[in-house]
Amino acid sequence: MTERVLLIGCGDLGQRVARRFLARGDEVLALRRHPPADGPQGIRWLRGDISRPDGLPALPAGVTRLIHLPAPGARDPAAYRAVFIDGLANVLDALDTSRLERVVFVSSSAVYGEHDGDWVTEDTPPSPLGANGRLLLEAEAADEAVASMSSEPRGRLRVSCPVALAHAFLPDVVSRFLEQYPLVQLDLVLLNRRVD
Repeated sequence: MTERVLLIGCGDLGQRVARRFLARGDEVLALRRHPPADGPQGIRWLRGDISRPDGLPALPAGVTRLIHLPAPGARDPAAYRAVFIDGLANVLDALDTSRLERVVFVSSSAVYGEHDGDWVTEDTPPSPLGANGRLLLEAEAADEAVASMSSEPRGRLRVSCPVALAHAFLPDVVSRFLEQYPLVQLDLVLLNRRVD
């Protein structure tokens, strides 16, 4: 089945994600405040500002996947709230969600806080220190509320592991997991810290 994917914010990471969907034959739309003139071929660019309800263009019908990965305009609480919490709400209010099957919210390891070099695993409770981490954790909760409207397994799985281990073992494991649970969001934290 061909997906209709809407990326909210489509910088470097978003364009990499877009290329993957395009390679599968999916339709990709991307919303940015300032769409690039030289973005990847095949993306249908939309200009808009998610921080304002009146800043959104008419969003297309039939979106099956929404990927929310905007960048705040500044590193302060108001800017984070504007795009990660209010912005996501504005998009969901404006979007025809009748065919929406999956919402992916790209968060940050800032939700874990500082652990003085200790391992951060999926069992580590979030304990954000800064306003950005607290607001992202609040946004994750809102995303999970949206995900709970479905009877299929949805939610977030946080995984952290060393880079070498990830390269050796995770590709097959992650692929099988995501095939079985396509509506579960995987948060993968790769660590490149060497301890002697």
